[in-house]
Amino acid sequence: MKHIQNTEAYNNEYQNMPSIDFRYVENYRDLITENQNEVDWNIVKSICEKRGFGFTIINGTFGKRSVYGKLGYSSEVVIYKKLDIDPKEYDRLEKDGDYDKIRELKGKYDYLMVKLHDCIHELDEETDLVFKTGWAGNYGLFSEYDFSYSFGNMLYSWRYIIDNWDPLIHDTYSKLEKGVYIFITSQWIKNCQKE
Repeated sequence: MKHIQNTEAYNNEYQNMPSIDFRYVENYRDLITENQNEVDWNIVKSICEKRGFGFTIINGTFGKRSVYGKLGYSSEVVIYKKLDIDPKEYDRLEKDGDYDKIRELKGKYDYLMVKLHDCIHELDEETDLVFKTGWAGNYGLFSEYDFSYSFGNMLYSWRYIIDNWDPLIHDTYSKLEKGVYIFITSQWIKNCQKE
């Protein structure tokens, strides 16, 4: 499904970024376990595999919420690549504040981050998933753009993942292996008419 972008910006990361138009609360719905079937996961899988990425859905396991008359647990889609970095070594670098080494490590995976953004862009155009967009800041891979897909430009430690999706209230352990990752997530679907 192709979405037409109405938002015009001089210098976006991609010419057509539908998520820009769907970033306001009235234009998207929360992804929950009860409306996951509204996304064509075969298309998501095909696009991710073609570009060398995995995807999974991490579900909340505590506290259902209602979305447009449906009651379900919160869900978050993770488009990811597990990296060949020892998670214990990476945690040690973070704990020791060895940011020069972390930047050096990150630099080895910049090419994958660009590929991840290409994958997210195709998913944005071809599926009902909504991805965070914004200005990346005044330095880094995507800083030259007015709007880019957010948060696909850093390494994520296992500690960060467990803090973000606490296994006490998410099914994290059954969805991701311990490791260091790059990823972008979506927790929304476009609120639009099907073509």
